[in-house]
Amino acid sequence: MNETITSTLIDMTKNLGNIIKTTAPEVWRIMLKQQLVIGIQLLIVSIISLIISIKLFKYVKDKIKGQEWVAGDIEEIFSYFGVAISFFIFILCLIFSIGYFINPEYYAIESLTNMLIPKPSN
Repeated sequence: MNETITSTLIDMTKNLGNIIKTTAPEVWRIMLKQQLVIGIQLLIVSIISLIISIKLFKYVKDKIKGQEWVAGDIEEIFSYFGVAISFFIFILCLIFSIGYFINPEYYAIESLTNMLIPKPSN
């Protein structure tokens, strides 16, 4: 009886090993592709943030040149704040997208370990 169970478990383990041998390369390829997709998404967000930053900066510059604002006007302050935030988003997304393009293997491993390691419950 025990020998039958043991041989069945050994056969199941061998079958599982064969399945992993054939599926693991495909999973890895998909993981790498996903990291490159994330890099492209970050690059697109980066470019959009740069365009917003440039347009907002031109808006602020035109308003100042036309002397439509009084120094310290709330609209001027928020516009400068908007330029700073959109430029910060541009830099941040650009840095991360470069990382995803240069080393997608690292991010694939990180993503895989995040999926496999259970999160501690509070």
